[in-house]
Amino acid sequence: MVIVQLKGGMGNQMFQYAAGKSLAMHHKVPLKLDLSHFQDPAHRKFALDVFSLDYQAADPAEVMALEPGTLVRKVRQRLKPAHLRTKYWEPHFHFDPNFFKAGPSVLLKGDWQSEKYFLPISNTIRKEFTLQPAFTEKLADQANRLASINSIAVHIRRGDYLLPHFVKYHGVLPPSYYTKAIKLMADMIPNCHICLFSDDINWVKEHIKIELPHEFISGSIAQTAMDDFYLMQKCRHQVIANSSFSWWAAWLNDFTGKKIIAPANWFSQAGHDTRDLYPPDWIRV
Repeated sequence: MVIVQLKGGMGNQMFQYAAGKSLAMHHKVPLKLDLSHFQDPAHRKFALDVFSLDYQAADPAEVMALEPGTLVRKVRQRLKPAHLRTKYWEPHFHFDPNFFKAGPSVLLKGDWQSEKYFLPISNTIRKEFTLQPAFTEKLADQANRLASINSIAVHIRRGDYLLPHFVKYHGVLPPSYYTKAIKLMADMIPNCHICLFSDDINWVKEHIKIELPHEFISGSIAQTAMDDFYLMQKCRHQVIANSSFSWWAAWLNDFTGKKIIAPANWFSQAGHDTRDLYPPDWIRV
């Protein structure tokens, strides 16, 4: 079986699940989830129960069986390439071309933040990452309205990104990024309607100046993060933040001809190679 460790926020967990599912289907073996990271109350919680996933949690003994264990076994594992070890740590942030050469009995650990890990099963991932009706039925009319016009979801993430360690690692996108991205969208999309989403919508109202028709969705139509996530998907086009949360909302958007603008600098000081983070048709600003 393939076991994948989940950790981080919802967007991070979605990348990890998608990579694990893809490798499990590649080998035609079951996928199980290592949820032990969430036992520590200081960590974020399991967040994928909002979707229609049919998942199984891995037993601690099943996870331990794939850990190197003894010193001798650790040394033997170290002598192998990363993808041939029973505990396969993502070797770097960009896509590992050896991923599908990993064995059918493996524990995956890492971020796995590239669609290249799950493109062979993209239809399955889109289906499994459908929000449960309890999160969408109340918003059906608004979702249909946004899907029927040239709506552009603009996601401004602040909240936890203002904490010192996030500022150092990710950085907070400046208003100039959004000004430039919205202008570029307006040049491409006639009669566009800007829809603003944020976990700090009052800051957005004060600092993001827009002369085009617009509305603030968060805090009005959308009352929760899941409301934001669903309605962002339903907009025809997206300007995303340096956030896996809005990355997934854009990726799950099924509008034909969608335009996606993403920040060229995803990280502040992390130093990762982000070449495989962006699907090839996304525009980097």
